[in-house]
Amino acid sequence: MSENVKFSKVAPQSIEAEQSVLGSMILDRDMIAIVLETLEPRHFYAEKHGEIYKVVLELYEANEPVDMVTLVELLSKKGMLDKVGGPAYLSALVEGVPTPEHAPSYAKLVAQKAMLRDLIKTGNEIVRMSYDEEENADEIISEAEKLLYDMSQGRAFKDITPIKAELKKAFEIIDRKYQNRGEVSGLPTGFEDLNKLTGGFQKSDLIILAARPGMGKTSLALNFAEHIAVENKTGVGIFTLEMSATQLVTRILCARSEVDALALREGWLRDDDWHRLAMASEQLHNVPICIVDSPGLTPLELRAKARRMQKEFGVEFIIVDYLQLMSMPGKWSDSRVQQVSEMTRQLKMMARELNVPVMVLSQLSRAVETREKDIKKKRPQLSDLRESGSIEQDADLVMFLFREGYYLELTQTGAESVQFDESEAQKVDPLKTELILAKHRNGPTGKVFLTFRKEFTRFENASSREEY
Repeated sequence: MSENVKFSKVAPQSIEAEQSVLGSMILDRDMIAIVLETLEPRHFYAEKHGEIYKVVLELYEANEPVDMVTLVELLSKKGMLDKVGGPAYLSALVEGVPTPEHAPSYAKLVAQKAMLRDLIKTGNEIVRMSYDEEENADEIISEAEKLLYDMSQGRAFKDITPIKAELKKAFEIIDRKYQNRGEVSGLPTGFEDLNKLTGGFQKSDLIILAARPGMGKTSLALNFAEHIAVENKTGVGIFTLEMSATQLVTRILCARSEVDALALREGWLRDDDWHRLAMASEQLHNVPICIVDSPGLTPLELRAKARRMQKEFGVEFIIVDYLQLMSMPGKWSDSRVQQVSEMTRQLKMMARELNVPVMVLSQLSRAVETREKDIKKKRPQLSDLRESGSIEQDADLVMFLFREGYYLELTQTGAESVQFDESEAQKVDPLKTELILAKHRNGPTGKVFLTFRKEFTRFENASSREEY
């Protein structure tokens, strides 16, 4: 059999359904709003039907009557009347309608035929990419999944949008925020002061949570996940590249039950610990959290799994723990900075594609530790993002964790030497943690205070907030 199979079949279409849906809209104005939810001009196989549909929508959006007289007049003004078959063809559209009430069924059939044509086009593109021997097979599979996902979501070919189409959406969002002023517009984080600064985690945002090892970034990310899944009943997907899924779930159990993590790890549990663990397990049993435990994932593999997570489990918030443990294909092996830049670019694209907030945990560089030993110089800065590349550029929100008690403990144990004068050391609250918003593309920067219950791997609300 020849590798280059040629098909001579006519593309999927239903001219009769296209004619009937147009005739129904001319006969019954109420059908226009219904059909509008299903069809775009590109869905029509016959070019003239797409042009007639555009004119029908133009009249409808202008709140003008949609009938033979107005259609003929507007088509004439546009110099298109003869191209679509003239008044006689418009009359035939109306006369051929069995009943306008069937318009939704006609529209569905037209859309189905259009999707089949898109599927053929997508299949041809996948075949073309597969014949290109310079392409990477894994990348082709990921791109094929994206093409099919976009098509299934009705997003293919929708990248060009006139401003008038978006103005209505923008005003609807503004009005909704006005009607619900004071409420959190995004996903509530579980921390009141953070909600006030951010409005919650917003759709399509790339959120970077960075800290030195041991500062508690995984614990905080899991606290976010627990709150969003349990209290908001919103699906959460977690990609854990550092620890196993079992270790991750154990942390969530400790935080939820307030059982000492060290006692649990070493087996020194009291009777009431068992009761609290059982209660927490029952509360978490049907919570919409799903976990991918795959070290060394590439951005393309991660995006493919995230698409499936969203489709199968309704995931609306994604956590990646953590950035520097992701890997890149061989062609990116030369520069780690370039690799990280490509990773963050891909993760931002994923956030936009799935329209969900994506939180990515990141290590800070050791530049924090090489600065002056004064504790005041240890607060992280954007320049401290490890192998930063385009992390700062791609991120919508960058948050740093900082805790003076962390450095005091290192100094007291001799693991590190940080300068505390005696009065400062006495004032240090080992539980007090600063969550620093160093970059916020769509809002203010600042910092909020949290309380870190290290024994439970749990952060809690504190009462004050400061400008950063």
